[in-house]
Amino acid sequence: MSTMRIALITTRAAKEIVEAVVKNIRDPQVKVIVLNNVPIAALATTRDVVTGLKSKLKELSNVDLIIIPGLVRGSAKVISDEFKIETIKGTIYAGDIPLLLDFIKKGIKFSTDEPADKIIGNYIRSMYESRLNEYLRTLKPSFKIKNVAFVKNPPPLNLFLEITVKDELLHRINEYKRRILENKYQGIIIGCSVDACNELVIEKLINKFKLGDDVLLGIDAPSITLPKLIKRFHKDIDIIMNISLNLLTDMNKEVTAYMNDKVVVIPLDVDNEVLSNVEEIIYRVEALGIDKIVIDVPLRPPMLGLSKSLCRYAQVRSKINNPMLMGLSNVYELIDVDCHGVIALLEALAFELGVSNLLLTEESTKARGCIEEGSRAREMMYRAFLRRSPPIDLGIDMLIIKSKKLEIVRPPRIEHGEIIEVRDFIPPHLDREYYVKIYVDHDNNEIVVDVYNALSNTIVKRFKGTNALSLGRIIVKSLKLSNEHVLYLGYELSKAEIALKLGKNYIQDEPLIKL
Repeated sequence: MSTMRIALITTRAAKEIVEAVVKNIRDPQVKVIVLNNVPIAALATTRDVVTGLKSKLKELSNVDLIIIPGLVRGSAKVISDEFKIETIKGTIYAGDIPLLLDFIKKGIKFSTDEPADKIIGNYIRSMYESRLNEYLRTLKPSFKIKNVAFVKNPPPLNLFLEITVKDELLHRINEYKRRILENKYQGIIIGCSVDACNELVIEKLINKFKLGDDVLLGIDAPSITLPKLIKRFHKDIDIIMNISLNLLTDMNKEVTAYMNDKVVVIPLDVDNEVLSNVEEIIYRVEALGIDKIVIDVPLRPPMLGLSKSLCRYAQVRSKINNPMLMGLSNVYELIDVDCHGVIALLEALAFELGVSNLLLTEESTKARGCIEEGSRAREMMYRAFLRRSPPIDLGIDMLIIKSKKLEIVRPPRIEHGEIIEVRDFIPPHLDREYYVKIYVDHDNNEIVVDVYNALSNTIVKRFKGTNALSLGRIIVKSLKLSNEHVLYLGYELSKAEIALKLGKNYIQDEPLIKL
């Protein structure tokens, strides 16, 4: 079979990087073609590529496939139609070109419209899903409730979200439902305290959160109110949290009878005496007709016994075969560190300790996004488990602030022209007509820009949106701003968009990231 001949289209700015990346590739044969009319891929359209390639017809002879940069706008079909050569969109980053070429050799088909990164990501995701499903088909669960399997050791790693009872929660139910389904959570736990245990609100939440047999419903309440809630809602719930042996013993038989088809989560104190009797505790619970038992060894906060409680999980796993549960929020809520890294590490530890059920909450500001972070971390652990490797280089990561490696883009040498170095702070020149105030509205997930008349200090126009570039373009078209004001607006809008995405506070004229 003859070697495929590929024309790799690039721009003047990326020429040296692309040539270095493909320098040692022999199969397929790669020819780098530089477009003279396109300085940067992100500013180009596929029509621009057609124009540039018309002067490169000799270089396109005997080419089997054209690959254009993934950032070029428009469909590559116009290039295929013009030159009668199959054309696809490549990767966004030049460093991923070797991976793209490997996939092409494997026969994977790429798109004329979507960057190759998405196709590669979908293929890798599908491959791991297939391998995981094949593994899960061989497992015999400890027990099942509806479509959710509970096992001794992960996978599967079940994720549960606990939501605290409060009236304002009713306005966010649709958002929670969407996120829970999109991130494939196995259950929702409705939690309440002694002071906030309104049964009417609980009833509304239960009715709203009935999402089918793939998502279980549970309840978590203080021992003083839990029996009453079990009696009232036993037909609607699948999981009962925090049932201690003492509470079970004190309950009347009518209440315990409601629990024999439920998942019952029994918390253990982390002292040695209780752990030495864990088998007896399970035996006594089973004697009450309850056999779907999950053991919870509560995680203690960092610096207050976290390592001890992790060791207790290992000890309990060595004694029993029941599924175990780990609540993660005691750790990520009680350390002033971004949650996503803590969640990923805890999920890796849970996997190693044989904990197959994880409970997350999203109560604080810094915990926003934990639903997605928990799901993404689980996907990383699944892939690492299937590959028998650390959770690195998996085609998925949680590197939000820092990059794993730097793609070094060196500026070209300048032979003509002046080089101007700017080291000192340059004070601004204020716009005489307008000034702006910029806000990040996290509740409504948008950036708000108020434009004021500089003389009257009154708002002339308000602009709202989520994309800094689009907002800036509309503002600049609507108002006559000075060049310096346009520069300032773009700078601040970029900060605002990053703050919106990361869930950070935004203060105009203040640094967004302080290290």
